[in-house]
Amino acid sequence: DISGTILKDSKVYGEPSLSLNGYRGKWDFGIKLYRTIEQVGFEQLYTGSILTNYRTLSRYDPLFNDRKSNNSSGTMSYKNSYRLLFANVQLTYSRFSSDALYGQTFDGMLSKITALQVDANGHHSLVRMEVSKGFDWKKLNLGMSLAWYSKNTPVLRQDTVVRYLGKELSA
Repeated sequence: DISGTILKDSKVYGEPSLSLNGYRGKWDFGIKLYRTIEQVGFEQLYTGSILTNYRTLSRYDPLFNDRKSNNSSGTMSYKNSYRLLFANVQLTYSRFSSDALYGQTFDGMLSKITALQVDANGHHSLVRMEVSKGFDWKKLNLGMSLAWYSKNTPVLRQDTVVRYLGKELSA
């Protein structure tokens, strides 16, 4: 029972960003560096049991933590309107850290959301390339897109920290 409990927390955040853009002839360039902080949501501030639907009852204790991300991205684009040729390359990298992880444990039909205070770091990477060529014949446009995505993320499973390693290639 938490009646009468008052939770107070005060913080000041800074989320700096830097963006540089330029062009030279038919080429456009862009670099962006920024920091983000995701604060805990209301659902993590409530302690006790929450009935999400008539079949699910979740119980958990909150931890006050924030997820901090350092992000960088770069783009390079080519535009030749006369030849109807366009190309774009995008590189993105994000590195994040958190002081706590949330997960679920199961005991029969009972599901409990658990929180573990641990230094959790991970990162995401993305490389995307796009090319398109237009033709005057019947307004035909041919395009190709290729993307590679990689992630390394800590996840809490059955009270154990495991790393989720993923790589994707799409065309």
